[in-house]
Amino acid sequence: MPKWFTFPCQIIKQAKDAPEIAVFTCDAYDLFEVSTVSRLEESSDGYQRMINKKRQNDISKYIDTPRALIPTSIVCAAEENDDLVKVVNKKQIEGTIDRWTADLKIKCDKNKKPCLVIDGQHRLYGIASSSKPTFPVSVNLLLNAKTVTQVLHFIIINNKATRIGNALINELKGNIAHLSQKEDEELEHLLSQLGVESITNETFISLLNDEKNAFGNILDFKTNKMQVVSSQTLKTLIKKSRTSGFLSKIDNNDENQIIAYNYMWEGIKKSFEKRWDFELSLATEVLQKQKTKTDFNKEKKIFHSGAIDVIGGLLDDELKTTAYRREWEENISKVYDITVKILSKVPKSFWEEITIDNTSKGKRDFREKFEKAIL
Repeated sequence: MPKWFTFPCQIIKQAKDAPEIAVFTCDAYDLFEVSTVSRLEESSDGYQRMINKKRQNDISKYIDTPRALIPTSIVCAAEENDDLVKVVNKKQIEGTIDRWTADLKIKCDKNKKPCLVIDGQHRLYGIASSSKPTFPVSVNLLLNAKTVTQVLHFIIINNKATRIGNALINELKGNIAHLSQKEDEELEHLLSQLGVESITNETFISLLNDEKNAFGNILDFKTNKMQVVSSQTLKTLIKKSRTSGFLSKIDNNDENQIIAYNYMWEGIKKSFEKRWDFELSLATEVLQKQKTKTDFNKEKKIFHSGAIDVIGGLLDDELKTTAYRREWEENISKVYDITVKILSKVPKSFWEEITIDNTSKGKRDFREKFEKAIL
């Protein structure tokens, strides 16, 4: 027979669209049986990163002392429509409109632990690894909480700063749940309302379009006279880099991420200076109506979205490797030097000899040729 825990509780509702919260006490070992620190598989990196073994061991040692006291509540969340968590015998407390008494029933299931620990991971795991046979704790459980709500409150509770770097936000999201694009956008909106934000990828690109930077006034923004580089291609590259590329290694600092990414493209620009300037001169002639846009597109190679995608992606992959990361971590300007060094292997005749077809096969062919040139 499946095992169910029953906990007498009080339920509160703080706002119309907020989930209800069940407030109760229980044995930490019972809570441990039905709780997880990640909505991902427990064998994944997400689980491993959420628990600091030293911190867990320190709390475990403290719990074993005669005066051990954990007065603060452990905060958990149960997913929407989860049949492993039920509220029964719910009765409104007399004289209130937003408080009830009830019995909370949680099923112990070996295949799925219904409660995600939002705050108190180390306290719970420390207690569970102590020698105490029992240890009562107070718990606040968010009921029927959307995934976005769970991730939002995890980020808010586990970070004291009012400005959290995009790399860290992405790491936290990636460690506890898979979010759809719609959920991701909703989370960013909610975080910004709470004053917790990192600059968006759109803002990141806008800063790269600054006249002092590599793509100064040449991105396909309506405000630019020369619109020769795809901002959407760059946005995709930047999003990937901030999530899992070399920019993800630069924690909690949007400014340094922008500087580092611009150094990479300045290095690309310097390495292919002749081609870069040639295509800019053609774009200028189009602007002056000396040439047509068709003429420019026939010659467009380094500014071709396929080339931007491949070159940006390959350089990002190289810069995040341990060997190169050691070189630029202490001095971000080294990103420029490393980029120039990597691209120094590309023959001077490379751009004259290749064509770029804006198809998956075309990009794949260009990638193979470019990889061969630098590797």
